[in-house]
This record gives sequence, C-alpha cells and structure tokens, in this order.
Amino acid sequence: LKMTSINDALKKKKWDYVTIQQVSHFSGMVETYEPFIGYIIDYIKNECPSAKIVFHRTWAYDPKSTHGGFVTYNNDTNYMFERIMEATDIITKKYSLDIIDNAKKNKKARELDEFNPEKGGVSINRDGFHLSLDYGRYLAGLTMFKYFTGKSATVVTYAPDDTDPKIIEKLKSL
Repeated sequence: LKMTSINDALKKKKWDYVTIQQVSHFSGMVETYEPFIGYIIDYIKNECPSAKIVFHRTWAYDPKSTHGGFVTYNNDTNYMFERIMEATDIITKKYSLDIIDNAKKNKKARELDEFNPEKGGVSINRDGFHLSLDYGRYLAGLTMFKYFTGKSATVVTYAPDDTDPKIIEKLKSL
C-alpha cells in the first residue's frame, strides 16, 4: 500500500470529478464541517479548476453498531440518518454541491428483509459502520455508477462472487 497525499493525487491527472465527504461519525454534525470544508473546496478548485466537486453522503450506522461515535446519535440509526440528512443538506446547498446519496440507498436496503437481521437477513455493514464487502459495497458502487454515468443500475451485469442473484436484482432496483 502506497500512501499518496491529497496534493499528489489532485495533480496526478486532470480530474473530471472530485468527491468529498465528512468522516462518518461527524457527518450528522453540521458544526464539524466549517471552516474546513470551505478550505478543502477552495483547494480543490485551485488545483483542479475544471473538476466538478461532488459530495458523498455517508450512511447511518447499523442499529447494533459499537462504534464510539454512534453514542453521539443516541445509538439510534434513524436519528443518525436524520442528522446526516440535515447537516449535509445545509452544507451541499451552501456550496452548491451535487450529492452521491449512499445514505438514502443504505436506508432503503435496510428496509428489505434481506438486510434486516431481525427478519433473518444480513447486515449491510460488516462491522456496524463500514459497508459489507459484498452487498454493501456493491450498493455503494451502483449508486456511484448511476451518478457518474446517468444510467440505470439495472444495466450493470457484474455481481460480486458468492452473492444471491435475487438480492443483487433488488439492490439494482433501489
């Protein structure tokens, strides 16, 4: 694994898009964005003037998450989701940023029995906050695919190994 600075990454090539996000446990706290997000946006605009800056809205934690930052949201997935929506709506409106909305897609997935552990499903998260390596990351990839290409996720033919094709189709439909 080779570490690369933001400066080096931005200068490596001419980017069409640069995505930014807040660390997940602060993503629902609007006061944690400023003044830093403004500095970051200005820096990206200076280094990549032709790139479109897009905000990646992260998801709320799994209801059984043990992440230390979850306590800020009363260990409540829905409360965390609501705070994320409020904070990121404020910030993205202020800076006129489009949103790649993995928060909403993750919430919709959790509404499916397949991703509700209490109904026999599996968690969309692998450790309570990071996405699962199969369905969770796949859904995030589909969400990004749709944003960047404008195409429906239903045209995607790839699926991770050892996944259920019926569940894959449900994720594509989200």
